[in-house]
Formats: sequence, structure tokens, C-alpha cells
Amino acid sequence: MGRLWNVTGRESFFANGKEVSWRRNTVDLYASLECEVPAGAETLEATLDYCCQRNRNAGVPSASAQVAVLPWNLVLLYPKDTNRMT
Repeated sequence: MGRLWNVTGRESFFANGKEVSWRRNTVDLYASLECEVPAGAETLEATLDYCCQRNRNAGVPSASAQVAVLPWNLVLLYPKDTNRMT
């Protein structure tokens, strides 16, 4: 996963609707978010705040109260041991 530069505020994780404890990587705070997913969990929901940068070409924010244009590759979360090449 890429660096977590623009993730800020309150992050929350829920497995099957129940809150799961989490923490940032203890060695490098911007490297990853870590949580233990309970056995048998079918879903994991992540809620986080993402700071949008201004669109350099148009000079306007890339989000409004109704819509956000986010680079999917910068906000994608995946398991630590996932092979990114497959």
C-alpha cells in the first residue's frame, strides 16, 4: 500500500457491523493501518477522513458536499499479505 499521507481524522473499522480495534503501524505511522479481523467475518468496513488536494489544472477542490473525485489507487485498502501483481 502506498503512504498514508492524506488520511487524517477519525478512522474506524467494522467487521460484520461490530467495531474492530486498530492502530497505525508503530514503526512508521504513515506506512499502514493495522487491525485484527475476527474469524468468520464476512465484511470489513473502513471509515476514514481523506484530505483532498486542490486540482492543480482547474484550481478548484476535487470534492464537494455531494461528490468526491478520488484517485482510487490512493484510497484502496487491502490485506497486508495481498499479492499486488495478481
